[in-house]
Amino acid sequence: MATGVTDTASTGVAGSATGNGLIPEVWAHTTRDSLLANLVLANLVDRSFESDVAGQPADTIHVDGVGGTTDDTRTGFDVTSNITLGAGGSLNSEVITFLTQVDISINTHAYKYWDLEFELDLMTQMPLMQRGADRTSYVVAQKVDDDLAGEPDGVSSSVGTLAEPLTDDNILRSVQYLNDGNAQEENRYGYVSAAQQIEFLKIEKYINSLYQTALPTPTDGNFRGFFGSLYGVNWYMSTNVEGTNAAGHDNAMFQKEAIALVMIDNQRIATDYEISTDSFRHAVHSIYGIKLIRDTGSIVWLKGA
Repeated sequence: MATGVTDTASTGVAGSATGNGLIPEVWAHTTRDSLLANLVLANLVDRSFESDVAGQPADTIHVDGVGGTTDDTRTGFDVTSNITLGAGGSLNSEVITFLTQVDISINTHAYKYWDLEFELDLMTQMPLMQRGADRTSYVVAQKVDDDLAGEPDGVSSSVGTLAEPLTDDNILRSVQYLNDGNAQEENRYGYVSAAQQIEFLKIEKYINSLYQTALPTPTDGNFRGFFGSLYGVNWYMSTNVEGTNAAGHDNAMFQKEAIALVMIDNQRIATDYEISTDSFRHAVHSIYGIKLIRDTGSIVWLKGA
């Protein structure tokens, strides 16, 4: 007569003890953290006004200029109002026309703060303090990038259609906007989403011009996200461009002086130990102001993919 055999297994049988608790488990020392977006805009905009508040208290910077009535026109004290001098005539003086004053308000305080119990840090093998500190700095930097990324969709000049790929004609028209506005030829940037960058790969001219050159090194003054130059514009891809693949992105082309960023407190770290809770506390702060300094003729909203 055959007899059934019941083996001793990790799961055991119903109603009896199992061997599952005898098998050890391990936690990997190497972690798989979430991937982070590449942040580029703080390196592309005008940071020159920071020197005006270095070493002194202030929450506003007043920016003046001469030559016209607004930031993007030359009406007023210009050639059209000059008077020719006839024989034996007298000179007529004019009053210098000043630009409308632009104010940069330093009014944003971005921070991230967390509390880590000492016991948890002690009993886990993941380097919680280090990972938390690294991520905290990134989150504050992303807030700055988010605010800068919100500027293009409010400017005067635009081309293209949201969620539709930008065409070569769109890009050429944008270059013309900058040329018509007498924007400086140096430090012109194109800032596009990952989706729009891929659309450029479908245009042969862009493949030949943007992607057939040697990749730059940090000493070239370029950084993560740079993928080439075309029409006198350096092009950067960011995965933090405002928008979505479904709704389209607020890409942009601009000359550096179009947008000002004044950072008076950049990634300041504050840490302490709280005896009452037996925990470490860590915070990162940035205090800054952002201002669209030059609109028409210096920045174009590229509605695209």
